[in-house]
Amino acid sequence: MSISTRSTTSPQSQPAPDPASPQESAPATRTKWRIFLPLPTGKPLGVLLLAILTLLAAVALLELPVLHHTKGNILFPLDNAYVNITVGRDLAFYQVWGVSKYAFQSAASSLLYPIALAPIFFILGAHLIIPLVVNLLAAAYFLLLFQRALIRYGFPPARQVLVLIAAMGLTLLPLLVVSGMEYTLQLLFVFLFMDVLVQTLSAPNTPAAAPARPATAAGSAQTPAAKAPATLYIFATLAVAARYEDLLVIALGAVLFGLQKGWRPAAKLAAIAVAPIILFGVISVIKKSYFLPNTMLVGPYPTYAAILALIATAAAAWLIIRYSTIAPKRQPIPPGHPAAKPQPTQASQASQPQPAQASRVMPPPTIPALAILVLLAVPFTARNAANLAHFEKDCDRIYDEQYLTANFVHLYYFKQTVGTNQPGAVSYFSEGRKLDYTGIASNDVVRMTKEYGWTPRYADSLSKKDGIRVAIIADPWFRADQLPTWTKVATWDIAEGAPSATNQSAPNQPAAAIPPTAGERAVNFYAVEAYDTTWLRKRLHEYQHLLPSTVAVKYY
Repeated sequence: MSISTRSTTSPQSQPAPDPASPQESAPATRTKWRIFLPLPTGKPLGVLLLAILTLLAAVALLELPVLHHTKGNILFPLDNAYVNITVGRDLAFYQVWGVSKYAFQSAASSLLYPIALAPIFFILGAHLIIPLVVNLLAAAYFLLLFQRALIRYGFPPARQVLVLIAAMGLTLLPLLVVSGMEYTLQLLFVFLFMDVLVQTLSAPNTPAAAPARPATAAGSAQTPAAKAPATLYIFATLAVAARYEDLLVIALGAVLFGLQKGWRPAAKLAAIAVAPIILFGVISVIKKSYFLPNTMLVGPYPTYAAILALIATAAAAWLIIRYSTIAPKRQPIPPGHPAAKPQPTQASQASQPQPAQASRVMPPPTIPALAILVLLAVPFTARNAANLAHFEKDCDRIYDEQYLTANFVHLYYFKQTVGTNQPGAVSYFSEGRKLDYTGIASNDVVRMTKEYGWTPRYADSLSKKDGIRVAIIADPWFRADQLPTWTKVATWDIAEGAPSATNQSAPNQPAAAIPPTAGERAVNFYAVEAYDTTWLRKRLHEYQHLLPSTVAVKYY
């Protein structure tokens, strides 16, 4: 006898959707994309495009006259821009932090900027247009995030346009883009830090997942310390890595954070933010350099910028103190305020009066945080305005003076050691060692100047120790009593329509035998060793036909 069994079928589950299916993956992809590029829609998108087009137009108006003068060559107005770019290039191709591939030099004014340029240089090659594109993208992203904050605070599209254009003007954003420096990254990460800080301070003090601590003997429950988001620490670290001076902003932000959320996370924030300075300082000391970059040792801030920074810091500190003392004087919280909503527990708790709640809630941190940011931006904006005020003239100066000199070094001293007081373009267009008499790109010069002071004997000693065959000195630099006993071979007198920013700020008088007249600059060529005189003079004669008509050559 056979026994027939009835098969029971269990309900089949629906097949899992294919992750590669466009219908399912597209929304997730769009969500992930919007985290990093939160583009608005509708009228706000038009506002953003208008702001970016305005930025592009301003950048084009700045660059077109320079490109016309330099025959299509992209140049930057500051010598430090070429130093940072050269450090990024050497880091990409030789894994060396310096202006040459042979030795470590604490020459860059920023830690983040060369690191950001290095992978792009490694993939695409070292081109001067890359820093311009990086700065332009950072500026556009700053406008995007700034508009996002405006939308969050309820600004209508018309006001967004006005605020974005005003922000571009107050921060000198087009000039920051074409500077070739790290200023746009500095602006971007400082804003991101302050924006996240404001959102963190505006959030409830008690984390949702953290249980309340037991009541103390006084009968009041202790509120757990607030946990700062990881982005707050990340943006603080990146801001300090962009420019060391941003540590002042982070320190004041940490004080503001400690007053409302607790001092333990505030101390953690300050410690993480200062980590790049300590890490690079330790590496520099191990490499027999100074703890701080050379740019901070030999290139101090102008007096007016230091005074403005002190005033702004004092005003910001007063705002923080004022912010921490007005909380007890607050009026009762309005019924519609989020802090006044009763907790969804028992009905008896909702009916109990809560007088202490009205007196302990801090005022919104948006206004003091914004005021601190504006105050601290004043000295930096003043410094940037002074450095970039003569953008076109300074770019022309770089082309007429440093570009021609760098091309000469590229042709005849590409892998040889040269001495100069303008290391930027010369370092970028050649691979040999550089002895920078200013000290920005030479640790030995900084050490010698700090310990003994600058003398002709030390300059000659360092030059001969490094095997310098030619010293290229742009006037005004040395006084007559500071000039070593080198053999002067030739001078390029470069005509100029107006004095450049370098000439206006130089403290020393020209040391040339025949000083340049008004509206001229001089570049002097010296043979450090007498036996190099004939070879150097011959190379200068060969190169003379490449000089423009505005350069007058005099041989000695």
